[in-house]
Amino acid sequence: MNPTQAELLESYARNFSEIEGLQKAHRIGYALYVKEGCLGVVICREAGDGVPRTMRCTLRDVSEKFGRGLLRFLYENAVPPENACDVIRDVCGAAAECAV
Repeated sequence: MNPTQAELLESYARNFSEIEGLQKAHRIGYALYVKEGCLGVVICREAGDGVPRTMRCTLRDVSEKFGRGLLRFLYENAVPPENACDVIRDVCGAAAECAV
């Protein structure tokens, strides 16, 4: 594998139905990958408006096992990309470098 490419380790997707007056239909994808020895998390919301919202976070000095658990936690709690950086920073502290 080329070291400049990312290797996907795990991914999840959650679909949300439209509930009139409460939420639009959308899908949130969660992915964990490794690139150049660091773990990365990407969370992307795909909505009907065609404008994806994406959050990327690099995790330094975090084990793969912990990264997989963190990804599963984000997925099971349906954490959207708009809130994911705060959640990841709360959990990982200085090991997390996030960008929205």
